[in-house]
Amino acid sequence: MNRLLGKVDSGLENMHICLSSLVYSLCSIVRSNPCSVLFLIVCRLLIVWGVLMSSIPALHNTGLSLLILAWSTHEITRYMFYCLHVMDCLPYFMIWLRYSAFIILYPLGTAGELLCFYSSQQYFSQYPKWYLDLPEPWDSVFSYRTFLIIVIMFYIPVFPSMYFHLLSKRKRALKRLKINQDTIKSAEGLI
Repeated sequence: MNRLLGKVDSGLENMHICLSSLVYSLCSIVRSNPCSVLFLIVCRLLIVWGVLMSSIPALHNTGLSLLILAWSTHEITRYMFYCLHVMDCLPYFMIWLRYSAFIILYPLGTAGELLCFYSSQQYFSQYPKWYLDLPEPWDSVFSYRTFLIIVIMFYIPVFPSMYFHLLSKRKRALKRLKINQDTIKSAEGLI
């Protein structure tokens, strides 16, 4: 298990590379909404740096396995799709997989993220370094644990809206693909 965590650690330290996805979407290299990409990056960085790299219990949790499985499968599928698209040899199965894998991966990844958040709660409440006394005008204490609870609560309205957005995006993409296939078949009938 420690060997696996060492490999995960080195992979997690390189998460900043995901910022390239934002640059790609801003430059229209890929057809992704920059706001969605930014949201995804911020959430992943919060989980990686704000929970996994900061809390030992989160690293020894089933949630970590779930989110690594979901995130890595999603990224492999996405970049394979982009690569085949650039090479102009994109099979139907790859298009279908790109727009259908989230049906399982998105809930799986979200469950993993929430389990990691949950498993870190006691750790963050036990250590004073996770509390910050604010200066006189505010006269209060910032609790990182409370901040993470607010983030967890944010998942409640965001998860369904993002999931249904992805379902509608899938429907449009597969419908567009069907229209293109029908056009090709009708053109082949003319030849």
